Amino acid sequence: MGFTRLFRKLRFRVVPFSGSRIRRPENCEKFTSSEDQSIKEGYLWKQSKSMPLKRRWKRRYFILSEDKLYLLKEKNEESVSAKIIRILDIVSLMAEDFGFRRKKFGLRLRANNKESYVVSCNSEDERNDWITAVLTAKSCSLE
Repeated sequence: MGFTRLFRKLRFRVVPFSGSRIRRPENCEKFTSSEDQSIKEGYLWKQSKSMPLKRRWKRRYFILSEDKLYLLKEKNEESVSAKIIRILDIVSLMAEDFGFRRKKFGLRLRANNKESYVVSCNSEDERNDWITAVLTAKSCSLE
């Protein structure tokens, strides 16, 4: 069963992530080879956290490393000013199809501190790649 079919069944339901069901991938060595090496990076659209009727989509640069997810305004921005989410703090990660034409392939991420991030990818394949990368990094971090 593909990611999309699985996550469509979970739509509008937050499912807590527990690393107990994810087996350690064979390729964890590449995740732990060097400190702060980028596993995946790219621009995604992040929904602002302002009032519900005034939420806007802003283009942000995301960098996934072995144990952290960085949110930057621009690719060349200093990582000191980035929003940082520890991979082990991610408790929920789910795909969500939005009704918007341009922001259709959504992804909802929830951290331990109850902070939620809603992002949109340009394609379903890109969204599946991000889900796979985050879940793989999480399962490798649990070792």
